[in-house]
Amino acid sequence: MVMKRASFLPALGMSLVFVLPAFADMAADSPVTFPKEGALPAKFPADVQVRHEPAEKDYYIFGTPERSLAQIKKIQAEMPKGSFPTPAQDWAQLGGTRQRLTNGGELRVLGLG
Repeated sequence: MVMKRASFLPALGMSLVFVLPAFADMAADSPVTFPKEGALPAKFPADVQVRHEPAEKDYYIFGTPERSLAQIKKIQAEMPKGSFPTPAQDWAQLGGTRQRLTNGGELRVLGLG
């Protein structure tokens, strides 16, 4: 989005921001050719047939696609290999934590988010 300020408002001690939408064609920049309507077809459609149980009136039972172990192995073989670099061992700010983890003792952890 492009933001522009009105030039006469700072003299009045006010600020007004106009937000203009940015026009871009994400589909044109994509390496994937998208269909005109609907979702992309599955590269690996589920290969296990699932027996659906009848539901009571006004209720629905939703299932998930099921795959065989052979299909799962084939999908995993085509996935790019991920790599995660091992972080440097930096305990400079965590001296007390390292001591408790190596020698034992009470360690209190607060998780936010």
